[in-house]
Amino acid sequence: MRKHMRDLNIIFNIGVTAYEQNNFRKAIEWFDLVLKQQPENVDMLNNIACYLIKMKELNKALFCLQKAETILRDDETILSNMAIAHAKNKNWSKAIFYFDQVFIKKPKDTTMINNLASCLMESGRYQLALRCLNKAISQEEHNLFLLFNKAQCLIYLRDCKEAKSVLQTAMKISPNNSVGLYLLGQIHEELMEETEALSYYNQAWGLV
Repeated sequence: MRKHMRDLNIIFNIGVTAYEQNNFRKAIEWFDLVLKQQPENVDMLNNIACYLIKMKELNKALFCLQKAETILRDDETILSNMAIAHAKNKNWSKAIFYFDQVFIKKPKDTTMINNLASCLMESGRYQLALRCLNKAISQEEHNLFLLFNKAQCLIYLRDCKEAKSVLQTAMKISPNNSVGLYLLGQIHEELMEETEALSYYNQAWGLV
């Protein structure tokens, strides 16, 4: 038994080495060998799913995660990976469902809240996305990802004045940030100010 476990550890470590070399497919092959001996190894299923997500083989990733979920329900890592896989598959309703489950477990995880807000925006639920972003920003007021996402949400809501105010805060933190400049271009385009919009777009694209 001890030798058997040692052999599995060796196989696992070879898989980890393949992963560190960005050879995700080879890593999966090694992890599959472990999984054949330990079919209910949730960590292994999760690892394989993560690599499949990186390779954009989303249906295979979801199959692994669904199997993991039947073995260990309500696990935070599984829920998070399910959300990510569904989001990358542009299945916004399912992504929102799983991100929401993670949010219940980790209400102060601003990265997860930001991901949830992004999915809500993709599904057109801008007001709810804005509430999520405001909650996250109250915890991390200088987080550029949150500020830029909030500005984008406000642009969708056509609240250009507030979006510009949010971007002014963000640009003080990171002057000449290309994302911020692009969003400023969007605001001016929304306001039909084509010259100003083009100027910001050119700055964002490094054309000036």
